[in-house]
Amino acid sequence: MDFEERVAWIINLIKDREGLNNIQIGQMLGVNKNTILAYSKGRGDLKGVALAGIVKNFGISGEWLIAGKGEPFPGARVKYPEVCGSEPEQIELDADVYSYIPKYNARLSGGSGSFETSKEIENYCAFRTEWLKRKWNIKSLALFEVTGDSMAPLIQHQDVVLVDMSRNNLEDIIDGKIYAFSEDHVVRIKRLVRKGTELWAISDNKIEAPDSRIELEEGTFNLIGKVVWIGHEVR
Repeated sequence: MDFEERVAWIINLIKDREGLNNIQIGQMLGVNKNTILAYSKGRGDLKGVALAGIVKNFGISGEWLIAGKGEPFPGARVKYPEVCGSEPEQIELDADVYSYIPKYNARLSGGSGSFETSKEIENYCAFRTEWLKRKWNIKSLALFEVTGDSMAPLIQHQDVVLVDMSRNNLEDIIDGKIYAFSEDHVVRIKRLVRKGTELWAISDNKIEAPDSRIELEEGTFNLIGKVVWIGHEVR
């Protein structure tokens, strides 16, 4: 299957799967209906903006569309093996160079709190071992996803944070730094400030979430660890 055939195949699949006509698809891809009709027949001047629109709007693999490698979309190999290309090469990361940090299913809420406290590991993410060792004990690190915007703009919804779980004692708290903690099984992420026997959880986003005081009650408050790294998309 060549490039024009892949474009024609995916255009016709989109029509069947999404119930769209040439005009509607054209509007989504930034071309007219006659261009879409030509594409569906394996003809026409293939425009970059249209190809980018196919990838963006319909979740189609750009590598498959342009080079014919892999699947047009996840799971296509089962139903449409005839249009799929060779499996992409799997890159094995050198265990001596990279360390695999577990990412847990638990969500750290940057909002009103989350009850998702599962300790189940969702997957692993690779970090350079040399970089990690300069800063932390690798065995004490874990990744969590954040929900809510109370820590925006520094930490936003669906950002991933790296937490040093060895910093889990009250004595480890540095005023104004960001920590993950649970309170009566509700998981949160905030800046913490100690005030005598009280603890204040401070949000960066004052509009979405005002500051709140936490009473330190044995058995209800648990310090998970200190946030040491933030990963997010450029929005």
